[in-house]
Amino acid sequence: MTIDWSSAPEWAEFHAFDKDGRGYWYKSRPTLDPCADYWYLPGCHQKGEYYVEQSGHYVGMPSTYYDRSLVSRPIKGCQNNEIAELKSKVAELDRQVIALKNALKSRDLVLSALRVRLDQIQEWEQWQDYLKAKGDK
Repeated sequence: MTIDWSSAPEWAEFHAFDKDGRGYWYKSRPTLDPCADYWYLPGCHQKGEYYVEQSGHYVGMPSTYYDRSLVSRPIKGCQNNEIAELKSKVAELDRQVIALKNALKSRDLVLSALRVRLDQIQEWEQWQDYLKAKGDK
């Protein structure tokens, strides 16, 4: 979907869609919360700065590409293909960072489960040693 930047507030520098299909303007580059399926501006609620506004753009529900919907305001009068190419590369790197964060979360969950299992094995071995020592008497 092409974003109509002529309707954007002056302060808006980015636009993105949440998973529910609703579009939002952002003053600065938002962060994707992969667990909650929406974009947000970290720390803005602490500063009292709410430079987020619904854009009126809607892509239907649910949006399967919301995690790739972030776009920045076009540079006025710029027809330079290199800038578009760089923006595309930055967007791809953002997607890769999100994927890596998700992979690390998954890895941490697996490691936690393995630690619990190892503790269970060690407790079982201690129990076996106890029963063996008790049986030898």
